Amino acid sequence: MQIEEFTKRTGYYPDTIHYNVIQREYERQDDEGHDIWANKDEFCTAYRRNDDGLAEMLQREANEELWRMEEKHRKAMTESANRAQKLSDECRTLEDRVRKAERSLAEAEAENARLEADIVTANKTVRELKAGGIKADMLDALRQMAHEEWERDEIGTALVGFDYLLRIQQE
Repeated sequence: MQIEEFTKRTGYYPDTIHYNVIQREYERQDDEGHDIWANKDEFCTAYRRNDDGLAEMLQREANEELWRMEEKHRKAMTESANRAQKLSDECRTLEDRVRKAERSLAEAEAENARLEADIVTANKTVRELKAGGIKADMLDALRQMAHEEWERDEIGTALVGFDYLLRIQQE
């Protein structure tokens, strides 16, 4: 039976949820597989007169189904809100990590620029020392003696100091 037929026979205009409950009742069968309701007119008349509380029972079932749907919807909304909050928290964490990485990158770039300036200074010093008569193999020997980073730094500082002394001497 279609909703239009039900409405025409009963004068009642059910919503979709209520009509689904009505339709299930109309199509219900007994344990042997026989239809409970002989025909549409019999069912609609019983519904209209509320025989044995039929209309009230179906309304109650529709209300319960609506309540279950609303409860399911509320639960889904809560789960969605929780997921959204979790994603928001994860985004903030990722944003913090990106900011830290950007700071680390900026620090590394600044350190790289300082090292490049030191290399330029060291190369200039080496050229000036070579021009001053110090052989390249002596400079290489100095570099090879340095096993640790701090030793290389000390040798570099010493070479810069030596360069300064050479300039004073040349003036």
